[in-house]
Amino acid sequence: MNIFYDIATAADDLRGYMVKSMQEVSDTPYFGSLIVDSTTVNFFDNPRCLRMSREAEGGAEEVTVRIPGILCSKTLPPIERPINATSRNHVRKLRQYVKITGLGCDLFEELPAKLEDVHIRFQEAALSQGGRESNSIKPTFSPYDSHSTLDMHARYMTERRAAPHLPHSPFATDVDPYHILDALRGANFIHGPDNSVQYLRKTYDDDNVAQ
Repeated sequence: MNIFYDIATAADDLRGYMVKSMQEVSDTPYFGSLIVDSTTVNFFDNPRCLRMSREAEGGAEEVTVRIPGILCSKTLPPIERPINATSRNHVRKLRQYVKITGLGCDLFEELPAKLEDVHIRFQEAALSQGGRESNSIKPTFSPYDSHSTLDMHARYMTERRAAPHLPHSPFATDVDPYHILDALRGANFIHGPDNSVQYLRKTYDDDNVAQ
């Protein structure tokens, strides 16, 4: 961490934002407010995977949440250097990633326990379909400067055989400007909806006001 970074102020600002998020009603709720017992986890096809859903107007919908935090590590696009991927397994695991922390914020410290509750929900669903507990990877929370963290990943590609009916969506130019990922995917992988990640960038208007 930068020695000039004001950790205490950052943690206080984060707490204020999290308190505000807890009071908001949104289609994408604050993760800490998620009622895990009101969700279900089921297998879906194309690609074959487990997804968490909940009842909403018009039927069941996949659960999406907001997880506020302070960025402390990342591996993000654009891809600008060649990738030495020597096997299909390597290509499969190529991903973008962020690690966030609360720098001691008490509300952030509660989130790992919530994530463990979500993991148990997924584990129960997998076991009910004949999965083995030994194949389940439990969440780990490696600290950052002694503070709790959460890691979030999104793979760049899905195996074609897991989603034979999904079309490939071209990589955005700000993700793969030199077509490095596109060359690696070959005929075995696609870039599908689950691989797409949206980013927001802070900009300033003519009066230097953040947008």
